[in-house]
Amino acid sequence: MIFDNLLHVKSVLSPHHQKKALLTIVLIIGNAALDVLSLASILPFIMIILNASVIQANPYLRGMYNYFGFRDEQHFLLAAILTLTALFVIKNAINLFISYYQSRFVYEVASELSEREFSNFFHRDYTFFTRTNSAMPARNILMLPVEFSVYVLLAALTFLSESIVFILIIVGIALYNVTVLLLLVALLGPPILLLYSIKKDNLTRVGKELDSLRPISLKYLYQGIESFPEAKLYHKEGYFIGKFMEVQKRLNRNFARFNTLGAVPARVIEIATIMGIAIIVGYSVFANKANQDIVLLISLFIAAASRVMPSLNRMFLSLMNIRTFRYTIDVLKDSGPASENRFRRSPAPAQPLTFRDYIQFDNISFAYPDNPSFALQTICFKVKKGETVGFIGKSGSGKTTLINILLRFLPEHDGRLVVDGKVLQKADTGGWQKLIGYVKQDPVILDASIAENIAFGEENESMDFHRLRKAVEDAGLSELVTSLPMGLETPIGEQGARLSGGQRQRIAIARALYRNAQLLVFDEATSELDPATEQDVLHAIEQLSKETHQTIFIIAHRLSTLRLCDRILELKNGQIIGEYSYSTLLQRMEKQ
Repeated sequence: MIFDNLLHVKSVLSPHHQKKALLTIVLIIGNAALDVLSLASILPFIMIILNASVIQANPYLRGMYNYFGFRDEQHFLLAAILTLTALFVIKNAINLFISYYQSRFVYEVASELSEREFSNFFHRDYTFFTRTNSAMPARNILMLPVEFSVYVLLAALTFLSESIVFILIIVGIALYNVTVLLLLVALLGPPILLLYSIKKDNLTRVGKELDSLRPISLKYLYQGIESFPEAKLYHKEGYFIGKFMEVQKRLNRNFARFNTLGAVPARVIEIATIMGIAIIVGYSVFANKANQDIVLLISLFIAAASRVMPSLNRMFLSLMNIRTFRYTIDVLKDSGPASENRFRRSPAPAQPLTFRDYIQFDNISFAYPDNPSFALQTICFKVKKGETVGFIGKSGSGKTTLINILLRFLPEHDGRLVVDGKVLQKADTGGWQKLIGYVKQDPVILDASIAENIAFGEENESMDFHRLRKAVEDAGLSELVTSLPMGLETPIGEQGARLSGGQRQRIAIARALYRNAQLLVFDEATSELDPATEQDVLHAIEQLSKETHQTIFIIAHRLSTLRLCDRILELKNGQIIGEYSYSTLLQRMEKQ
């Protein structure tokens, strides 16, 4: 099972980190050899303490005694103490370095996987975004990479290193005293095998529970935080706390089970160590062994147990961690192959496109994957450069779907989107989107400064402040910015908490203008504003239309929002059923 998981672990890592994993394994093997050497050096030291005559009796010790010119056994013993101390100091210093290197490697992998999962999220299509609760990608980006790196990758490396140490020590003990080896196997073998067979199914269940409950816990937490005003107003705090804690308690119960199961092996191994010492003492008493032989045998057993027992415990815990968090391998492996070149701070440069003449929806149809009925059917219309076009219709009529096709969030199933005679292909998506500014009903406002919100995604050093000031002026934000003590650098709080609704919409408009957008899309951009604020925002849009001659698409429910439009298209059941001027539409609505 462990080797099968190691192969799966490799498939999650990028080529760069696969190479670093091999280097880590080489360091682990070297460290294991040093561990065994330091452990083996204890026995001669104990032999010298028990009987100094062994220095002359043992050919290796006698050779060192003569080579270094010691005058008496006391000085040799002192040198042995200092050498043993130095060996353990060096061994532990190297061990700390390797532990640091290993930990840094593990968390480096976690960082790469978080970046990969975040990158994967942005490479998903728009329908994934609309169908998936935000808690799921949040779990995949924040939690799974760390869980995989710590509880699977680090556990696999630990299992490997401890296995090597265990094998080397067992071989050394077998060569020196097979009785001690047989005693260790007899005492530890049966309980370890029994523990693993009992726990493996429990650990799998715990892992599945953690996998299923984590996203639900995050979902209820996000819902509670986002519902703060309504929850306070309606006194429903208890509802959100209750929903969250119901899941969180189940999660914590599973962690309690996991930690309890993890503590069992150490207790069993400790009992086995005491039993081993008792058996050696009992055997020595009944066999009339000399005290020196008893001490030597006990010392050997304790020296072996002090390294073998912890190794066994760490191996067992590693297996337990891998078994419990096996689901992280499946999720991360399914998210796509790792690649060093995959992660870019910014997307590849888009092929440039121009928009000088017209946009044409040519017999476009679209249906969502989970709904066979068409959201749009044979949509045909043409918009000239500089025109302002409005769209009306009841909810579900297809307005938003049409705009999402224009934005290239959704691909048309039939028909073509044509710009200046060129049919837009998938490869043109980036170039086309660079020409579009999008202002929606609830624009995303970052917890940052006004400048960072308008430049959206640009660091301060890369901002074009000339374009920034022009966007502020064209969006009607100059008066606001001038009134603030820090001007463009003023923080505006999470989701623009320190701004009015109209000011947030103007920031979204300024963001679109900063991009030098040639096509502006307003998707219910004023639906939640009061009439006076709506008129202010519409005035800003009107000024834009007059001064920049940009092409503007406006989706709206309120008729007053459409007064700027050169023409208005009405949608129903995914089809265009009428085309009106603002005055004609007003008269039509008055008659109804």
